[in-house]
Amino acid sequence: MSRGATVAGAVAGGYDAALRSRFLLRSVPVLLSRRKIVGRRVQRAASKSCEFGRTLLVAGEDAASIEYFSRALELNPSHYAALVNRSVALANLERYSEAERDLLLATVVTSDAAAAYNNLGTIYEEQNLKVLARHCYERSIALEPEWDDQMCNLLSLLDDQGEYSELLVQSRLAVQRFPSTEFGYDYLSQALLETNRFEEAAEVLERGLKFCSDSKVLASRKKIIASAALDYYLRKGYDWEVSKNSGKALDCYSKVIRMAPTDSRGYEYRGGLRDRLGDHSNALRDFDMACRLEPDRDELFLQRAYCRANVGDSAGAIADASRGIRRRRDSRTLALRGMLFCSIEEYKLSIVDLDEVLAEDTPPLEIQSLFSRCRARWRTGDVVGAFGDFVALELKLDQPGDFMEQVAYCFQ
Repeated sequence: MSRGATVAGAVAGGYDAALRSRFLLRSVPVLLSRRKIVGRRVQRAASKSCEFGRTLLVAGEDAASIEYFSRALELNPSHYAALVNRSVALANLERYSEAERDLLLATVVTSDAAAAYNNLGTIYEEQNLKVLARHCYERSIALEPEWDDQMCNLLSLLDDQGEYSELLVQSRLAVQRFPSTEFGYDYLSQALLETNRFEEAAEVLERGLKFCSDSKVLASRKKIIASAALDYYLRKGYDWEVSKNSGKALDCYSKVIRMAPTDSRGYEYRGGLRDRLGDHSNALRDFDMACRLEPDRDELFLQRAYCRANVGDSAGAIADASRGIRRRRDSRTLALRGMLFCSIEEYKLSIVDLDEVLAEDTPPLEIQSLFSRCRARWRTGDVVGAFGDFVALELKLDQPGDFMEQVAYCFQ
């Protein structure tokens, strides 16, 4: 059967009404009749047969249980419990038309047919008759609003059909009516998830876990919501960056952090954008948090190296860059470290890194690397090498302008 569907079976019951007034018992004679005695005997036999059938049904003996329910109905064709329970056994055997016939009859023999309508809804749902199934579940809820089975079935049906607006309405009612059961919170959070209302969904699950603290379903749903929110807001943040709307992009990354505070990506993306916007101090705070959350991700430390360089923390930047280089030698990171060594007057170390960078074909890094190596060579007394870098810079720059004046300053 479909997810969430349950089949409610009624159990035979009944007893003879006792005369409670002693005065009436003494004053009014109780008359017997053969027809009443036989009738009560038949009713007891029908109920007993129904009970045997129910025992077999619960044990999974569907075919055997049908015989007992049928025997009960031979004795009493209007036995509501036998009709409802036989429909369950027939449905389990996929004999849906016979089960439907029993349930339609059950709705006629009593006005309190909540179980019959619920089971009828389940049978229609199994046959993909969704409109009829929904009508039956709603009718069952109207007849017996204190049962949660048919409400759970209705929410499952709405979820399967993708009717999230109606699922939102009905699941809110379920949470109000059954605050200590998990299914209402589960379906409400699902409806909110499908409409990208992640923070509301998270709040619903937190409330549900207060009532159902051991619920694995809600705990699992909470992880799903956090993962979906993370992917959605990271993607939206990137889209806002592409469209040059940095403010909304930052808002999206901040929502990632609120929804998944233990995931480094929210801090990483927000830190990167802040750094590009020139907000280096706050960017560094984000990268500090990202590095604490994932100390084994070398790329985070490399990004923090650039951020530290931007705030003037050359020693910290060199430390982060060196960590990344030990595991993976990257020309861009080597160039950064070489320039940082130059900035703190570690010229020999700077030359070693920049030699390796310039030995490779990395055009985007050549200008800054040549500039820093020119300065480092001059400061270490390598006049010929420094002049060679100076000439190389002149050749690579079509319009050197002020930049060559800065290079010339290195020789002073």
